[in-house]
Amino acid sequence: PYTIAKMDMVRNLTVKDGEACYISIADMAVYDATGAAANANKTDIVYLYRSIPDFSFNHALVSPAADPQYLPGVTLPNGVSNSTMMLKVFNLQDYNLAQLQYGIYIDDLDFQQIDLSDAPNYAINLKAEAGAWVQTADKKYKAYIFINSVNKSQKSAVISIKRYEL
Repeated sequence: PYTIAKMDMVRNLTVKDGEACYISIADMAVYDATGAAANANKTDIVYLYRSIPDFSFNHALVSPAADPQYLPGVTLPNGVSNSTMMLKVFNLQDYNLAQLQYGIYIDDLDFQQIDLSDAPNYAINLKAEAGAWVQTADKKYKAYIFINSVNKSQKSAVISIKRYEL
C-alpha cells in the first residue's frame, strides 16, 4: 500500500508585469486587473519586474498586503489585499514543474513539513529556475511556484505551480 499524492499541478503559465500579473493559488490561474478584482479573495500574489538602480529587485512575487516598497508603481485592483507568506529558494528544480533533467520531486510530505509561519510576504530578485514556497492568507493552501523562464525585455516570466490543500 502507498499514499496517492493529493497535490495539484499546472505548468507554463505566462505572467507579465502590469498585465497578466495576478496569481491565484486557489484557482491555479493568472488574472489581469479585471479578473483579479472579480476574484479578489482568491488573488494571492502579484508578479512584477522592476529594474531599480543599485537595488536587486528584478522579477518578484509579492503579496498584495506587502509593504508598498515591494510594490513600486503597482495600483492594486479593488478588494485585492491577501497577505501571502513566501519563502524564496534556489536549486529546487522539481522535475514535474521544471521539465528538465533533474530527478528532484516535491511531494505531499514536503508541503506538510515546510514551515512558512515566519516567512515574509514577498520574494524579490527571482531568476529562472528559482522558486518560492507559498502559503495562502486563509491557510487553505501551500504551493511551490517554479520560475521556468524569465524575459527582462518583455517584463515577463513563465511559471509552474504545485499546490497542496491543507
